[in-house]
Amino acid sequence: MQSTLTRPIEVQLSTLKDLMKQLGHTRLDVLKIDIEGAEYEVLPALLADGIEIDQILIEFHDRWVEGIPSKAVHEALAAKGYVLVAHSAHYEEFTYLKV
Repeated sequence: MQSTLTRPIEVQLSTLKDLMKQLGHTRLDVLKIDIEGAEYEVLPALLADGIEIDQILIEFHDRWVEGIPSKAVHEALAAKGYVLVAHSAHYEEFTYLKV
C-alpha cells in the first residue's frame, strides 16, 4: 500500500542513552541494529555516547550507497575495543564482541 501522506509528520525522538537512563539500565548485553541505511550515522553516535554494549549485531546496507561507508564504522568499532567475530556469507551482517 502506497502512503498518501503529503505533509511532514513530527515524532518524539529518544536516544538509546536516554531510554536506558529512564529505565535504569547501565549496560546492554546485546544490541541488534537493522535500520535500513541509518547505521552509518547512528552507530558512531552510540559509540560516542559511551554506552556499555557487550555484543553488537549489525546489518550494513552498503549496496544502497556509493563506496563502502561501513569501513569507517568497522574502524570506529575496532577503536572502541570491538572485535569482529562473525559475518554472513554475503558480508552484510556482522557480529562484534567487546574485548
